[in-house]
Amino acid sequence: MAEPSISKQNLDRFISLVRPELEKLGFVYKDGVDASSSRGSFANGFFVSPKYKIGIIFSKDRLGSINYDIGYTNIGHHSIFTGLGLHQKNRLKYNGDIFAMYSYTLDGSPLHEAFLEDFKEVIFPYFQSSPIEEIKDFMLKEREKMGL
Repeated sequence: MAEPSISKQNLDRFISLVRPELEKLGFVYKDGVDASSSRGSFANGFFVSPKYKIGIIFSKDRLGSINYDIGYTNIGHHSIFTGLGLHQKNRLKYNGDIFAMYSYTLDGSPLHEAFLEDFKEVIFPYFQSSPIEEIKDFMLKEREKMGL
């Protein structure tokens, strides 16, 4: 069997750090793919619950966009904060430039800590307190603003 790519190794490290907290919230981890594209190796995986799916992707040593999927639509981590008017509050930032496409923190703190704080303090409470149809409408509106 082939050695996992550097992307998969980095994804697995990240997952090991966030899995305990997300499992407490009812999510189960599912492996995605360990593959290559024109940009090089990438690996992804998903935390799933009955209503939501969180997609996490690594390209080599960089965490890409974390995406939230509800049924037939999805939205990036950073877009949720922007749509809620909290774009200055999220600790996990995203450089969506076509040549960059990676997540980062302004203070250099660990990515997994920033993600978990953002998720537990803003995203998960929003998901829990809002009707699923309202969240889907919110996601579709945010995607429309981005031209998607």
